[in-house]
Amino acid sequence: MSLQSSGPSAAIITCHNYGRFLRQCLDSLLAQSLPFDHIIVVDDASTDDTAAICAQYAWRGVRYMRGEWRNFTQARRAGLAAIEHKVGRLRFLLFVDSDNWLSSSFHAQCREAMRDPHVGVAYAPIRYHREDGTPSGEPDRAEPFDYRRLRNQNFADACSFVRAEAYEQAGGWRDVVGPTDWLLWLMITRLGWTMQLAPAATLHYRRHSASMSQDFSRARSVTETNVRVMREGHAVTIVTLFSGRDWNLPRFIGSLAALDWPRENLRMVAIDNSRDAEFSAWLRRALPLTGIAHIVIEDDRAITPTHSAGEFADDRDARSRNAYALSAHLARLYARAREAMPAATDLVWSIEDDIDVPSDALDQFCRVLWEHRRAGVISGCVQNRFSSTLIAWAGNWPDYERTEKCAPFTVAPPPGAVAPLLNSGLMCTLFRREVWDEIAFRPAPMWNERRPYYDWAIGREVARLGWQWLLAGSIRCGHWQRDGTCLRVAPPHARTRSNDTALVA
Repeated sequence: MSLQSSGPSAAIITCHNYGRFLRQCLDSLLAQSLPFDHIIVVDDASTDDTAAICAQYAWRGVRYMRGEWRNFTQARRAGLAAIEHKVGRLRFLLFVDSDNWLSSSFHAQCREAMRDPHVGVAYAPIRYHREDGTPSGEPDRAEPFDYRRLRNQNFADACSFVRAEAYEQAGGWRDVVGPTDWLLWLMITRLGWTMQLAPAATLHYRRHSASMSQDFSRARSVTETNVRVMREGHAVTIVTLFSGRDWNLPRFIGSLAALDWPRENLRMVAIDNSRDAEFSAWLRRALPLTGIAHIVIEDDRAITPTHSAGEFADDRDARSRNAYALSAHLARLYARAREAMPAATDLVWSIEDDIDVPSDALDQFCRVLWEHRRAGVISGCVQNRFSSTLIAWAGNWPDYERTEKCAPFTVAPPPGAVAPLLNSGLMCTLFRREVWDEIAFRPAPMWNERRPYYDWAIGREVARLGWQWLLAGSIRCGHWQRDGTCLRVAPPHARTRSNDTALVA
């Protein structure tokens, strides 16, 4: 056994009224071809014969402790603390639910996977059983590790073999209503560790209605519990190109400061293309007020020899006359932002500097991500300042490429609903990191001379890669104007324009 895979290991078994399953679990741990150094049963407020069963295994070195946490996460932490208090620092950890059991080579196979010093978690294929232990007939689950796929869904059970250093760096088990094992794997891999499937091991997983996680968690939908994990485990990087709109900077900073998302999971890449020293200094003073860690990249190139970004911002005619130059310029700035993207970024959120985003926008984005697994890009609803439509175009790419026709949205999808898009600009748009990384930022190719804009090129790339671009009806943004008014998407027939009121077709 290599140095990387050597050292003491402990199996921490949590149990709440699972005495009827506990013997099979313990017998499988004690029958390992490579014995565990330490085994402890953590009895969390059981009222059955759990304590009596554990007493029968004491002579075989199985420790027992009891508590009244009524929370499997706290029980796991308490069991680990009790073991380390007795025997000192451990090298490897296995947290076992007492209604499951292991193949005899589980420990040895997971140790073998740990020969690679980069592996923080080794996990086994899952074989499903009914409550009585008979095979359920479901296919085994055995998915090789993939970093990006893990960001979309969990495929490793809580009963996985964990390197203690990785566990400690990630902060261990956290109290969150939802799949806590997914959160732990997200945090461990975010820190640079990898995971390894041990194909010759088997976790025998018992399906039944009285699981401890269901007993101790509040009733919530599957979507809501997974969104809670995404809040804690997904790192989001905001990208904003600043053109020098000093008239809106305080409002934009206030919008970011109000975001309801853990600050440790937010970063910002700010591209300052204002070419204005006074604005640049103000921007650097203002960004810390958001509470978001950030990097500012100054870029002093103009869109054309005679036009800066600020001069284009609100001038529709100038934008139309110089459409290709504008698109090439913005594409270059987004490419520069990609250079500065933190490695651990899971989601990239583009917000333009005149947009007012809802404080719960990221929660809403994550709901769409969870419910629509092929959604690679999601946009919020933004009112067009130059027309009574939204900045979003409906259609599908095969039809568009044949006819070059598309229709802008005049009404947003209802809250909770989504609609497929050709493109919506990057006003308030979220990308999965794997989509962001595969896009070449550029003006649209010559097949579409009428629409040379970079966002149309992005839309075509998203479709080519097999992802969807969706418009989320629950994310309704404000669009600030120089005169102090804010265009807001509202229900149909609410046609008004005033300070911070609504405008809609």
